[in-house]
Amino acid sequence: AILSFKLRSGALQKAPALHSLAMLRYALLLQLIVPSRALRSETAGDAAPLSDLSSSIAVGPSPDSVLASFPKDFFFGLATAAAHVEEAAHGDSWVRFAKQGQVAAYKNQVNPDVRLKFWSEPEVEIDLAAATGVTVFRLGVEWGRLVPKHPKEGGMGVQDQEALKRYKEICQMVRARGMKVMLTLFHHALPSWSVDEDGWLQDETEEYWQTFARDVALELKDEVDYWVTFNEPHVFVLLTYCAQLWPPGKQSHSGACPSYVNTIRKMEHAHREFYLWAHESSNTFTNLQVGVAHNVAYNE
Repeated sequence: AILSFKLRSGALQKAPALHSLAMLRYALLLQLIVPSRALRSETAGDAAPLSDLSSSIAVGPSPDSVLASFPKDFFFGLATAAAHVEEAAHGDSWVRFAKQGQVAAYKNQVNPDVRLKFWSEPEVEIDLAAATGVTVFRLGVEWGRLVPKHPKEGGMGVQDQEALKRYKEICQMVRARGMKVMLTLFHHALPSWSVDEDGWLQDETEEYWQTFARDVALELKDEVDYWVTFNEPHVFVLLTYCAQLWPPGKQSHSGACPSYVNTIRKMEHAHREFYLWAHESSNTFTNLQVGVAHNVAYNE
């Protein structure tokens, strides 16, 4: 089982407290352990005063005992996505989409183009992650950075070998700090040339992604412990092809529901084909684990 916290901004660079497990431990207390009586009164379900909440936390289980209650094979991880943290991405489809006025959060920022410098200075975030005591660091590879040109123009599979070597170096940095690597092959970011063709609405997209993903896997096989083919595919499909809020922000002519069904089936098939290929290549990969990251919410 995995509990991951995504790093989406530069806030961690300003939070020295995250240099220890303390923040993770108290986050667990707040999310998982605080008794419900601390959050609600026993009468009409009204919210209790903050003083009551703090007193309940004070007498609750210690952080160490909370962590000790988890199974021995449970690990904690931190996660990033290339589109969130990498700067200077070639032909960034998200930035282009935002500059067209289709991302409200982009327009509301003072310096919307500024991201973390995970591409040029990944050790900053990796060191922060290692200092929390987590054992798994999840990162992604940017499809558009590795395949900047349309495959019909630049060739199938990875085109920028230097960028792929850089990802290998970053994975090695993670492992050198005692953490395992979980690598995401698609985290909600299409190359610009794929956005221009409406992405997963097109049948050819799966072949393009499949060739790219296999090239990455063969190059990084010795550096990666866990493979994630797709991050939250149903969220991506809903917000991209139904709500039309993410690039390319289009539906098929048949409408939202058929768009959802058709694209999620293509991504499911792409995952299955990569999974089968990787396991059939078991002599190439060691202790292979391939999965999908799903969006799961817990409400008491």
